[in-house]
Amino acid sequence: MIKDFPSTDSHILIKEFPFVHSSSAFELYDLLPYVDCVVTYESTVGLEAMLSNKSVFILDSELPSYVSYYNDLDDLVQKNPQKLAEMIINYFSNPNWARYVKEKRESFLSYAYFDKALSGERLKKLIDRLIS
Repeated sequence: MIKDFPSTDSHILIKEFPFVHSSSAFELYDLLPYVDCVVTYESTVGLEAMLSNKSVFILDSELPSYVSYYNDLDDLVQKNPQKLAEMIINYFSNPNWARYVKEKRESFLSYAYFDKALSGERLKKLIDRLIS
């Protein structure tokens, strides 16, 4: 499945491979329960997938908006799509590698998303801190 942007044409892979389908008619949160892992460019999709306990691989395309947010994932961020594909195949065939990917996700989340309180609670704390 490829999550197309609603305002763009279908991804080239959808046209090239009959087993690849667009998911543009679905919301991300409707798709995540049905995927085994997520491959994305640097976007919030990666973080949202990790928060849903999905393994994530990042294709670093150095878009103008690239901010190195995912660099702590180390080798799970790749510039070379061929190497990224090999890593994903390894993820599904090597339990040790799958365990490593899971540990990287957990480590990243403990650093990047350390406050697991509900957003309303975090907002209340921020407002209280600002007015105190």
